[in-house]
Amino acid sequence: SISSALGLAKARDIAGEAYKVVAVIGDGSLVGGMAFEALNHAGRSNTNILIILNDNEMSISPSVGALSKYLNKILINPTYNKIHKDLEGLVKRVPWYGFRAYRAAKKLEESVKGLLIPGMLFEELGLRYVGPIDGNNLEELIATIDSALRLDGPILIHALTKKGKGYALAEKHPEKFHGTAPFDIGTGEVRDAQPDSAKSFTEAFSDAIMDIAKENPKVAAVTAAMSDGTGLDEFHKAYPDRFFDVGMA
Repeated sequence: SISSALGLAKARDIAGEAYKVVAVIGDGSLVGGMAFEALNHAGRSNTNILIILNDNEMSISPSVGALSKYLNKILINPTYNKIHKDLEGLVKRVPWYGFRAYRAAKKLEESVKGLLIPGMLFEELGLRYVGPIDGNNLEELIATIDSALRLDGPILIHALTKKGKGYALAEKHPEKFHGTAPFDIGTGEVRDAQPDSAKSFTEAFSDAIMDIAKENPKVAAVTAAMSDGTGLDEFHKAYPDRFFDVGMA
């Protein structure tokens, strides 16, 4: 999504047009290499583009890995954006110091950022980081996006959301409702058309891979954030040292 949006934004710039371009990406997808290539390019391009990071701590299975841990450490801290604005105002009010005052202010700003901003990863890539905000609060979300679209350069809004928000069963078991056949709203049970005795392909695979893994200790399982959907949950429980969830790769 970031790569596509950046291409649209650059085409807009070349054509001399002025419309807005917004990309939405989930925290699970953010671990993919293409996302970082695009962030790296966006940060140095100084192109007007807004990236919304929808962080619900889920891919299909729960998000894993170093980047997931990094995002989990980010706390709501609006201090930096206020400081950034105050510093700009300060420099404008002391023009007689010229470049020296500006350089000192920027140095102070960088020091403050290092202390206060958990989103420094994105800042160091060249993007203005905003957030995290409550992505399930529509009023706050709209106001933040509206404000961000008035700023120049690449901006990333970090929105924290709850997968399945508003439906208690989906909130409790978000992985089961990521993609589902028709189900009973009251119980959450899938209305399965096949006989109770019939196995799904996933269940048959799960049984087969467990038999194979039991016979051969060299067998390992790798999944891209889909341990439940690929029938590897039992494998994970039985052989945790031979199970690898590499995230959305």
